[in-house]
Amino acid sequence: MEEKTESCNTDNANNGCDSDGGRDLTEEEAIVVMSLKTWRTTCDKTLQGMKNMRDASPAFGGRDFQRQLSNAITACEDVIMRSGMCLKEVREMTHGKDCGSVYPNSYDPSNTVIDPLKDGMKM
Repeated sequence: MEEKTESCNTDNANNGCDSDGGRDLTEEEAIVVMSLKTWRTTCDKTLQGMKNMRDASPAFGGRDFQRQLSNAITACEDVIMRSGMCLKEVREMTHGKDCGSVYPNSYDPSNTVIDPLKDGMKM
């Protein structure tokens, strides 16, 4: 029998979901979610370091170096984005596809509101 853990909704807001916040995650699912979140945070810290290195290393001004570093930064941004998409899939599986967006204003062209990132990523 699978053990249930806390709801996957880790913040206090229900993000447009029913008041119960969706189904609880199994212990195995919770480990995957926590691992993805840890990985995203680690990748974001790495990304910030790469950007700082790019800005602080004009001595390596060769086009090949700058191009490769730019490609590495883009790849790191892609990892962060795609792991966030994995978390979105988990959210939809546990809360349903009609749960609503954690960024409701991104779908509303009637305003100019741009919601801040919910997970604090700097990208």
